[in-house]
Amino acid sequence: MEGGEVGARPTRAVDGKGAEWLDQGCHPCYGKDMSKVTSKLQVTIPKLVAERYGIHPGDEINWEPAGEVIRVVPPRPPSPRLRLEERLRLFDEATERQRVRDAGRPLVGKVTERGWRREDLYTRGSSR
Repeated sequence: MEGGEVGARPTRAVDGKGAEWLDQGCHPCYGKDMSKVTSKLQVTIPKLVAERYGIHPGDEINWEPAGEVIRVVPPRPPSPRLRLEERLRLFDEATERQRVRDAGRPLVGKVTERGWRREDLYTRGSSR
């Protein structure tokens, strides 16, 4: 029997990254790849699953409802840290874009009378 047929035994396979995983075919809850929930509502992630998706001790995973099932979403790899020079260059470019946008806007004159004072904010709604 092939791996996808009913009654077939799971076969081990290797993905493109070299991680070994279990092809369970029609038996998604077969054997040691099934987890149990402890009395503290903790779940152990099977080793092959953790290795395949790069989940390590201390990682935070997301539990997302998806209809009648729960989707476990592994952590995303951290985005590469930019060098200080690159971050400063991006900041300078954004500052210049904002300066150009501000230059095209009409200046609003200073408001002298608002109809209220700052002190009114602290006494508003309270009994005197």
